Amino acid sequence: VLFRSIAGHLDEIRANSAFTGQVAQLREAVSRYSVGLDALRRNGASWLRKHFADRKISQSTFGQCISVADENSLPLPRHEEVRRLGELAVPDPNDIPIVAVLGGEGVGKTWLVAQWWLSLSNAPIMLFVAGRRAEDLVPGKPLKSLACLISAQTGKSDGSNDGWLRRLERWKTQKAESHLRFIVVLDGINEHVGRPWAYLIKELAREAQALGGLVIVTCREGFWRRDVQPRLGA
Repeated sequence: VLFRSIAGHLDEIRANSAFTGQVAQLREAVSRYSVGLDALRRNGASWLRKHFADRKISQSTFGQCISVADENSLPLPRHEEVRRLGELAVPDPNDIPIVAVLGGEGVGKTWLVAQWWLSLSNAPIMLFVAGRRAEDLVPGKPLKSLACLISAQTGKSDGSNDGWLRRLERWKTQKAESHLRFIVVLDGINEHVGRPWAYLIKELAREAQALGGLVIVTCREGFWRRDVQPRLGA
């Protein structure tokens, strides 16, 4: 009797119009692809929060103090700027989105990006390229560059960057969802004059888009208008 009762309930569940869609969502949630991305998101978020909370670690890694999460000296809230950046940082499967945060020296461009990311309830993967980390960007090899950045940012290279490269190739083949899940931040590019920034930005943005994300650039406005924007072809 109990078996028949349970079987009857299961038949009712399968007959529900929402059943097929919910099964697909559950399968996606437990797939190797989703589990791998979520693990990277958690590990990467832990790494970033640690660096954003410690002045010395931040200075050593990024070449500057980005201690926006230091509880002993929290920055002033920038609600309007954070809101505006959130409106712009939206993935687009039909376009290659690039968000440029422009301004003069010392106005807080880098801190704004960090504050915005920290404000998100379910913060996406964010690869933060600043200081010496810009040397990891190899023209013509955007996915390999991302693999190198992930390896350094998680502290788990699995023996080499090749493991992350294979994961990225696999993740690119999966359907990109509508919500933001992958960000590449190129911070202070005007401090690295001579690098082919327009080329690097375009190829990194294409890979980020395929991974369900976008590129955010912080830069002095004059350098951007003169040396980068005209070469983006937009």
